[in-house]
Amino acid sequence: MTEADDPDRLVAVLRDAVDPRDARALHVVVHAGTPGHAEALQQLLADGPVRLTLVSGPGADLSDLRSVVLEHGADAGAVLAGDAVHLLDERGEPVPPSTVLTVVGLRLTAAELAAGRVPLVLHDDLTSRAVPDLLAAAGAATARVHRAELAEQLAVRGAVLGGGADGRLVARDAGPATAGLLALVHVLAELGRQPHTLSVLAELYQPYVTAGPIAVEVADADGAVARVVEAYVTHPGGGPVESEEGDGLLVSHWDAPPPWWFAVRHLGDGVELTVEAADEDVLDKVRDDVLSLLRTGEDR
Repeated sequence: MTEADDPDRLVAVLRDAVDPRDARALHVVVHAGTPGHAEALQQLLADGPVRLTLVSGPGADLSDLRSVVLEHGADAGAVLAGDAVHLLDERGEPVPPSTVLTVVGLRLTAAELAAGRVPLVLHDDLTSRAVPDLLAAAGAATARVHRAELAEQLAVRGAVLGGGADGRLVARDAGPATAGLLALVHVLAELGRQPHTLSVLAELYQPYVTAGPIAVEVADADGAVARVVEAYVTHPGGGPVESEEGDGLLVSHWDAPPPWWFAVRHLGDGVELTVEAADEDVLDKVRDDVLSLLRTGEDR
């Protein structure tokens, strides 16, 4: 029997990691995904200040959940999907997965350092640079790995946590079916220990600006990416960059001012663009420039 099959065992695993009964009064709306996760949450939160409203049904997306969060005036909403958790703040707006990874990573870092261990946290190629920056400042080691290798590298490197920009998580202390639930409980505990709303908390953990993923329809995806490589890698006009093929083409100018990076991935018949920078002006320039190359192929 796995922890996902046994709510009592699952509650023990979660409570051993974090006890949300110490939180301030909160109201969270959750689509638990499985009866076992729903029962585990009910047991875990039964004696504490966090009020739980479960959304039933065979499935739910964030648009469905948003109306329930706003209707109840809840502090947060969550859709659990095994190894992923997708969060909404009190306004019904999505919380970036990178922010979830940062919050959980910081909590695990504090626990590991208190036990005399330096934790390692993994993140994928498309995760916000806020994740390694904030975790390193807190005393953790971090490493960037390709998304498909997160679970393997977690075991190989002895990491405590890993996460991707798509919301999927892997954790030393949770199986694949429960990593998302563990992350949710950590976020609720962090939200409950301080006075800010979830939207404000998310802003505190995101010092950079991002755009994307942006789906771009192009007739020739390979040709579109080749134009970007020519302009930014082969003959870079904006200063030296680092580039690699991982979860798509990753081009980074992060270690020199002004810091920015972008990634272009194949998506069906087109491509998908993600951009991050230290401020809006740089973000706008890089995003618009790359979009122009993808869509028209015109020289910069």
